[in-house]
Amino acid sequence: MRASDEHLEQALKEYNDKISALEVNGTDDELLEALVNRSTILMLLGSYTASMTDAEEAIELSKGMKDVDIGTFVKMYENRGQMIFDDNEEMMVSDYSMIISRLDEIHGEIRHYDWKGLIMMCQGCAEDLIDCDRFEMSVPFTQKALELMKDASDIWSMNRKMEIQNLIGQADTGMGLDDNAIDAYSESILMGEQLCDASRIEDPIQLVFAYVYRGDIMEAKHELEKMWNDHESALVILEELNNRNRLSDPELLIKLHQSLASSMMESGEIERAEKHLMRAINLGVPGMKDAIDEMNSMR
Repeated sequence: MRASDEHLEQALKEYNDKISALEVNGTDDELLEALVNRSTILMLLGSYTASMTDAEEAIELSKGMKDVDIGTFVKMYENRGQMIFDDNEEMMVSDYSMIISRLDEIHGEIRHYDWKGLIMMCQGCAEDLIDCDRFEMSVPFTQKALELMKDASDIWSMNRKMEIQNLIGQADTGMGLDDNAIDAYSESILMGEQLCDASRIEDPIQLVFAYVYRGDIMEAKHELEKMWNDHESALVILEELNNRNRLSDPELLIKLHQSLASSMMESGEIERAEKHLMRAINLGVPGMKDAIDEMNSMR
């Protein structure tokens, strides 16, 4: 057993004893806090059913209380929301809406969350909501995360800001706000390029996504040259990762080469298309020889 697991197992034993005692002779505030803490420990240990039981018991207990600490309130709803994401989307959305109801009270560290923890909570909730097409509901979380990082310029914060701008872009696209999405992706690209230049970017794929998503919008606007430029910028990063054996799945790399070749061929840019087709062939994509023959027939 790892030392971290041993520490969690010991903490679990202590909270089991503590909750047993509090159920006999404790205040609601004390019992609520203990249940939320045990729920978190159980979740970290992978005991999701038991963690869910504690989270639900904590939520029911809190409903009869006049005032609940903001950190404890957020944590119990985040815990349950995370665990029911796959099984009960509506309940997850309801739990996250409860967190939204108290986001305005958060201006810095609170119980259960240090500064980084708050930002990661906001980012995680926004991601979950965007994944289930609740785009408008993600906005308070991304706004709060950026508010918390307003004056931060450290490397960790810059990476998070880039990722959050990508989330804002996805939400804006989902809400039909393409111009706003372009602005968000442009912000992400600016920060991502600065991080790359300093060799401090944590996840280059986040920059790839920003280029690809902005390019997709440009394609929908029939601004093909801008789309080509963005997708080719994404390819530069993907090719470098592939050359360094840091690209676990070349699917996106292949698809970008194929889609660029197709778009360029349709626009009569045969020589530019040929470059991407040849690269797709080198990557071992079946059927590319036929595409080359078709392209040559268009000369």
